[in-house]
Amino acid sequence: MQILRGRWWPFHPFSRRNVARQGARDGSAAPPIPPWDDPDQPPFIMQMKQAGDADAAQMGRSWAIEEGHLKAAVRAAEAGERRAKDRVEPAKDVVRRVEDEFRGARGVEPPAGSRALPIGYVLLVIALFIFEFPMNSLVFRIFGENEVGTWLMTAMIAITLLACAHLLGAHLKHEPTASESRVVGVVWTALLVVMPLAVTIGVGMARSTYLERMSRESGLGTSGVSWVWFCVFNLAVFLAAAVASHFAHDERWAAVARARRAQSSVEAAHAVAEARTIRARALREKRRDAYAGWCKELSDLVQLLTELYRTPNFLCRSDRGDPHSSQKPLSYERYPDLTWPDNLKPPPTSGGAPGAAP
Repeated sequence: MQILRGRWWPFHPFSRRNVARQGARDGSAAPPIPPWDDPDQPPFIMQMKQAGDADAAQMGRSWAIEEGHLKAAVRAAEAGERRAKDRVEPAKDVVRRVEDEFRGARGVEPPAGSRALPIGYVLLVIALFIFEFPMNSLVFRIFGENEVGTWLMTAMIAITLLACAHLLGAHLKHEPTASESRVVGVVWTALLVVMPLAVTIGVGMARSTYLERMSRESGLGTSGVSWVWFCVFNLAVFLAAAVASHFAHDERWAAVARARRAQSSVEAAHAVAEARTIRARALREKRRDAYAGWCKELSDLVQLLTELYRTPNFLCRSDRGDPHSSQKPLSYERYPDLTWPDNLKPPPTSGGAPGAAP
């Protein structure tokens, strides 16, 4: 930057001090520079303009490099936005299709929202999970587990029972299609019933062994059917969760809820991609405005330095008392305009009528 860089240094050729001294030196010349009736700018002003042109050209080259990267970022953002937008309409079509299927099967409008399972069912499962802990935690003490291991094993039993109940209720509510094997459905149902039964009976017998050992050590009697009641309690929990799952699951409504969630996700992704495109475009405009502003500052600086040159130049002229056709030299009527780079448009001029420097 021939004008901007290092201009604070007093010996810079275009520092305020040197520009004013050069103006006074040219005005004191014989004959004074510039000639009074010559509209052309003096050599020093033209050197300053050429230095400013070089600075503006450098800004143009720097902006061209940065603009290339910003354009690539805008194109990438626009491509991502187009891909996201292309997924919106298919998602809406899926929602309309499953809602029509729900109306045809149920004869009513699908409810609002996108929650597949009722909140009451979720709260019931949480309550049953918590209710399982005090009954099952005593069982694992027979194995000498520490407190953490006891609660972890209790949680595993509770999760197993409730997960099997959840899957069993959903499976029994499932409407099989012609392509699904009936044998697979029966095996799956049997597995979901046998697994919680085996776990419950095994844990119940382990609990009974634990209580009998404790009774022998303490000399207190215990009921021989305590393990039966334990099994009844856990199976009741399992049955309650399975029945609740059966009534809570609705494949038609679950399809509507899934489609609505997918649509919301696609629309959110499109909104994010659209915002990314807006930010990329705004950044490009912001950076271009910054470069244009720097060029405008450079143009204003050249005009300011021109004024700093002309003031002592006029005061030191030996011909200012002579009769002339104008009050000031003709070259004072115009400012040297910078040559702006092609990729940065010059800002509109205000005040006066500065023309292009010769």
